[in-house]
Amino acid sequence: MLRAALSFIKTKIITNENDKVGIVLFGCKEGTNSLSLKNIDVLYSLCEPDASLIKMLETKITTFTQDHGWFDEAKAVSSQTSQILSSSLAAGSSVSGSAPRSPLFEALWICHQEFKQIEK
Repeated sequence: MLRAALSFIKTKIITNENDKVGIVLFGCKEGTNSLSLKNIDVLYSLCEPDASLIKMLETKITTFTQDHGWFDEAKAVSSQTSQILSSSLAAGSSVSGSAPRSPLFEALWICHQEFKQIEK
């Protein structure tokens, strides 16, 4: 995925250096964004690509899994269900719950926020 982004950005710099590029990751273990939404990481804010972005992406290609990882919904549901089950059995209540992963519209909302920052 990052290799494709790197190739795209190199092409953008050569063909139209005034275009703006941003990288938003959805489905990460952690999230770093302006709205503090989980599993969404703004890797690179929307701006004109340059050599520093290319260097950063080349570094991230090798360290991506350690730095960002991927949200494992199956493990999260399994872990959360067993925690809810054990706590609800102890309390005598019913079992309910869902995975803690952010929905896609939240990632799109972060992208919208990035565009709004450019307008200012």
